[in-house]
Amino acid sequence: LEIILVDQTRTHHSETEAFLQSLGQKIKWLRPNFASVTKARNEGVKHSSGEIILMIDDDTTFGSDFVTHHVDAHESYDIVQGRVVE
Repeated sequence: LEIILVDQTRTHHSETEAFLQSLGQKIKWLRPNFASVTKARNEGVKHSSGEIILMIDDDTTFGSDFVTHHVDAHESYDIVQGRVVE
């Protein structure tokens, strides 16, 4: 499992900054100099090494089995999209 955070927020609360820094090598923390969801996703893909890519946003919520279910779905399908609830 590879976690890539494409962080377009220029300034975080000190607690958030400390938490992200504490993760060290557990994540790839990218801080590009642009503000664009599309560019951010492309940046994440460019730095990924996996075969399956999950893209989530900062307002996404999901259960602890989210990744497992997504990976399992790829056994039957090439492209998988989750349910969107607004």
